[in-house]
Amino acid sequence: GLLDSVVQEFVVTTLLDDAPSVFGPGIGGGGTFIGAGPNPSRVWNFGVSDTYTIKPTMLNEFRLGVNRWRGGLFNENRGQNLATQIGMPGVNTDLATSGLPFFEASGLFNLGDSIASPDDVRDTTYSFSDTLSWTHGKHTTRFGFQYAYVETNFYALETGRGLYVFEPLMTGSILNLITNGSFGGNALASFETGYWTANVIDYRNQGIGLRFPEYGMFVQDDWKVSKRLTLNLGLRYDILPPYSEVNNNISNFIPATAQMETAGANGASKTLHDTNYKDFGPRVGFAL
Repeated sequence: GLLDSVVQEFVVTTLLDDAPSVFGPGIGGGGTFIGAGPNPSRVWNFGVSDTYTIKPTMLNEFRLGVNRWRGGLFNENRGQNLATQIGMPGVNTDLATSGLPFFEASGLFNLGDSIASPDDVRDTTYSFSDTLSWTHGKHTTRFGFQYAYVETNFYALETGRGLYVFEPLMTGSILNLITNGSFGGNALASFETGYWTANVIDYRNQGIGLRFPEYGMFVQDDWKVSKRLTLNLGLRYDILPPYSEVNNNISNFIPATAQMETAGANGASKTLHDTNYKDFGPRVGFAL
């Protein structure tokens, strides 16, 4: 008769971490250049396995799973429109750009939320596999198929609230250069008067969604040639297509034409790369 064994599992793991500023909370986030702020992580795992004993010499194993991970790094003043409060309109336009810009007075101090945040990542993997095992004579043969689909979604900004650098140069003078041989000036004075030397700000109106399908098939035969020798023979075949992006936000530079190629445009594929259909992996082994 047919014997059936089903196992189900669902696990949720949550880790809440907070990387403090180098010198504590401080003013406006503590002024740590990069890496300070809440760093939450949560993992969901769901799995089902079903084992069928078709007959004493034949067994089938089916597995289905979903794994989801969400994590990232978020600035310390997330959710607070501090730039607007100190008179800098147009900076805190949404949750991703909330908080305080990063100010650096050269050689004196840093002020504001860390750059390279938010970095919000959501990674989900769907997997399916089925394996048939068959014992016949001196052979134990296994046939199998595996499929996985990976979704990686992330939204990240490097300097979404702005990075402002203040140096002495901006409050120096040509007269001081003539008389003393240098422009002079003071980084604190440049900061207080709002004369920055460099300013960088970036923004994206949507995140990135990468997709990775994976296919695998195999056959393996353990052949008991004698009491002392067993041969392990097998062949695996994988199809690993290049990743695609849900909004075709992928491009390549083509040196021959000195032009950019964009995914899904002008006849180009969504991946901009060809899939390798010749990925065979033979296996040969023995046991004494």
